[in-house]
Amino acid sequence: MFYRKKYKKYARIQLKNRLLIPALAALIYCFIYGTIQAPEIYNLITRKTDFATSEGSGFLMEVCSIIEACILFIAAFAQLNLHLKMSRSPEKVHFSDLLEGYSYWCRAILCGLWEALWTFLWTLLFIIPGLIKHYSYSMTKFLALEYPKISVGKALKISMIITRGHKADIFVTDLSFIGWTLLSFATGGILFLWTIPYYIMTMTNIYHALLTEAIETHRIKPEDLLED
Repeated sequence: MFYRKKYKKYARIQLKNRLLIPALAALIYCFIYGTIQAPEIYNLITRKTDFATSEGSGFLMEVCSIIEACILFIAAFAQLNLHLKMSRSPEKVHFSDLLEGYSYWCRAILCGLWEALWTFLWTLLFIIPGLIKHYSYSMTKFLALEYPKISVGKALKISMIITRGHKADIFVTDLSFIGWTLLSFATGGILFLWTIPYYIMTMTNIYHALLTEAIETHRIKPEDLLED
């Protein structure tokens, strides 16, 4: 069973009196994302296309895009690590817990690129298959973080198993945050310091629930999570 309202309610409870560090993590992510996107937005506004049309710039732009994506993967991984810690204990988290997530930069890059590659390949068929696979792979980073002994490839396969029958539920959960997202933009982005932790905490609760369900229904075995 999938209890979206319960997962969101638990997220609000888990964040109560512990929002400072998750909000700081969200601020850092937004700053990194904004910094990366600023040149592109500037060029779009000023309609500067010289760089885009210069010889050899296409390859350079692709390399830059991959590097930028890797930086975002690391920042996102750190946020997930922080929220996983919060989901396991009612104790307050510290800035060091956030920094710990950044130390997994290599696994973050591997996980992000592997997931993005497969999602892209499915998107080549059509947008809908790509979207379905996006939700099928949505628990990969959680698994890669919580079970460091399994490979990124295995984490993706297990994500496919535990999300089976629940991809539409996760999609509806995403839709339920549209209102919060619009309000966040309406406040000049300030409310994102609440919306982002709220969303990630909800997804963390969903991850735990789906993994528990998969183990209880014997779709995966506990030993599958220990090593390849």
